[in-house]
Amino acid sequence: MILINALKAITRSKGRSILVLLIVAAIGAAASVSLAIRQSAAQTEAAGLAQLTITGSIQVDRQKVLASAGLGTPGPNTNNVDIRQLLSQYPPLGLDQLQGYADSTYVTDFRYAESVSVNGNDALKPVTADPTNPTATPSPGRNGTTGTNTAGGPPAYGGRGSGSFTLTGYGSQSAMTGFASGTQRISTGSMIDLTKADNTCLISDDLASLDSLAVGDKITITNPAAATETYELTIAGTYSSTATTDNTYAGGRTAQDPANQILASYPTVTAILSHSATVATQTTDAQGQTVSTGLGGNLSALYVFANVADYEAFGTDLTLMGLDPNYTLSSADLRAYQASVAPLQSLVDFATKLLWIVLAVGAVVLVGVTVLTIRERKYEVGVMTAIGIHKPAVALQFVAEMVVVTLLGLVVGVAAGAVSSVAVANSLLGAQIAQAQTAGGGSGRPPMGGGYPGQTGQGRGVFSRTVDYISQINATIDWSVIAQLAGIGLALAIIASAAGVILVMRYEPLTILANRS
Repeated sequence: MILINALKAITRSKGRSILVLLIVAAIGAAASVSLAIRQSAAQTEAAGLAQLTITGSIQVDRQKVLASAGLGTPGPNTNNVDIRQLLSQYPPLGLDQLQGYADSTYVTDFRYAESVSVNGNDALKPVTADPTNPTATPSPGRNGTTGTNTAGGPPAYGGRGSGSFTLTGYGSQSAMTGFASGTQRISTGSMIDLTKADNTCLISDDLASLDSLAVGDKITITNPAAATETYELTIAGTYSSTATTDNTYAGGRTAQDPANQILASYPTVTAILSHSATVATQTTDAQGQTVSTGLGGNLSALYVFANVADYEAFGTDLTLMGLDPNYTLSSADLRAYQASVAPLQSLVDFATKLLWIVLAVGAVVLVGVTVLTIRERKYEVGVMTAIGIHKPAVALQFVAEMVVVTLLGLVVGVAAGAVSSVAVANSLLGAQIAQAQTAGGGSGRPPMGGGYPGQTGQGRGVFSRTVDYISQINATIDWSVIAQLAGIGLALAIIASAAGVILVMRYEPLTILANRS
């Protein structure tokens, strides 16, 4: 009987019912789009993390070291010499110590490589960015070094020169991520033996073509800071790479160009570094710093994890294993991924705020409409209670009316949201990406570190790569979103009806009938 009376009241007051239906439909459409965005974003992020190979490296926490010394963030009044001396107390960890930490149960693989900047002799010229003049002098590198085939020049970092090639020695096949991912392939010859110091190497097809080199030929590399210090390598094979040769590498340095990467075994490179240290000469510069002509290696070590939880647990495990607190675990993969989903997270924040605003405003409007409706129907309430219908039954009728109209409005709102949710979500996401690109100067810079020179897309010092933002989400309305909307609709109906119930319970039928004008 209550439901029948409610339906009669709805059809009797069509204008009021349509008004409430449209209000609820607008709320439902906005809420459905917001909920679809939130759900799709969560699914997209989870899928992205599941596909992500998470790696981490241990590095000095510069901010913590400076803060512990009371220096804070370096500024124009900071004594730079003191900072160098302070940071020199925390050198990069050695391979033995890093391998010890790799014994943690949270680590699935440990990858390491040693790289060094070298030059070539007159017969070994680097590939340059100018395709019309492949032997052109490369752009200036760090501290003014030209990267030409003549060793020496202004020193870079500790007196060591910056060369035209990067020689990288790998400790395992898994460390050669370019070959593992398929972006690099052996074209001629064979893969080098990574366990032996046999002075064999791989060179790019571009370099082999430029210098007319083939498998079995020997190449001579030189120390950029000591022209007479040379090392001979035998070409075991050549490789192709999907990475392009251009001038977008740090400072225009040809050594960072994928075509100028010379790949060898870790034992080969460490043997070269050891010999270079024994024949090096040392001097003292004007600042009292020791300057050596020896080749300087750059050890890159990466820990591989199955998931984010293992990565975070390993960070805790490092403390238990005695890692100095001034060193920290960081992940270039996670930083890059977080950068790629930043616009998506901003969109989720916007959708959440929109959802709460729509629900708050909608609830206030529905309460206002309900109160006005009850006051207009005060005489009807007085008559029903006067003929013996209990007040709770009368109040329940008004609740039933609101629930029915709300459900109908939600159906209309969900239909509108289903049609527009994907287009609206991707349009809003595009705006967030544009805003992020504007804030980043038009392109995002990838996180530094965490990669091996010579591996496509992971070379250190590459500034030209833009952040690969997630630009599309499938914000469709499924049964999960519909269930949430049903709950929201029921809650709105109850909130709006509550005000009417309170008024009905306060009305006295005789007073209503006696005061009717």
